[in-house]
Amino acid sequence: MMIDFSKVNIFSAKNLFKYLFEPVLAKDEGLDAEQLTQLVIYALGQASKNRNFLGVSNALANLKSELEVCDQRLEQKLFKCNFRN
Repeated sequence: MMIDFSKVNIFSAKNLFKYLFEPVLAKDEGLDAEQLTQLVIYALGQASKNRNFLGVSNALANLKSELEVCDQRLEQKLFKCNFRN
């Protein structure tokens, strides 16, 4: 399958899953859930270390805007600290 990246926002959460994670998971032949978790934590750590690079900063900003939820029902006050969600 050929992908025309000029027409795709590859840095959206939906497209990152579709083009990066879905093919890996579709071919999964028994990857352990713990291994996948460690892989994701490692990838996020590397993205965080390199967040000043244009592609990485765009990806992180897009993911944040898509996945961040602001809902007053999720707010908590614990130990005199306010947590948004």
